[in-house]
Amino acid sequence: MQPGSGVIPSASWLQQLRPDIQPPAAGFWPPAPDLLLTSVIVIAVFLMALLYFYYQRRPQVRLRKQGLLTLKQLQLQLGQDPCLAQELEHLLRRYAQVRYGTLEVAALSGEKWLNFLVAHGAIAFAGNVGDDFLRSAYRGEPPVNAELASVWCSAAEQFMRHRQ
Repeated sequence: MQPGSGVIPSASWLQQLRPDIQPPAAGFWPPAPDLLLTSVIVIAVFLMALLYFYYQRRPQVRLRKQGLLTLKQLQLQLGQDPCLAQELEHLLRRYAQVRYGTLEVAALSGEKWLNFLVAHGAIAFAGNVGDDFLRSAYRGEPPVNAELASVWCSAAEQFMRHRQ
């Protein structure tokens, strides 16, 4: 019998063939290594993006970042200028009103305001440093020296970074 002769093979010849062997059905597990690696990378990137946006969009985080950025701008612009204490006090008061509420902060002045700042992380304002700060802020007196202005700015930074 030659190929293309148009002859149909006999039934006995077909019966001599081995029976069909079907391979087992492809299982779901384990997936191909490249699919597994791609899935892990996609899930990891998604989780990192989710965490990033969660932490960046929280109001307290945004408030702290904006406050610290404004503090750095004040340090660069004013340095040892007499207005530094006034601007710093305004910044601290605005920050405290947003963070802790207007009702709690608005009535504070003088020693009560300093005690509030110290209680919420600005430990450097305790004692004479705080008195000098208030004197300079409300009377317009310049800081005694550059070191004192630096202490005020670091105390303000401590206040903004304090977590309660």
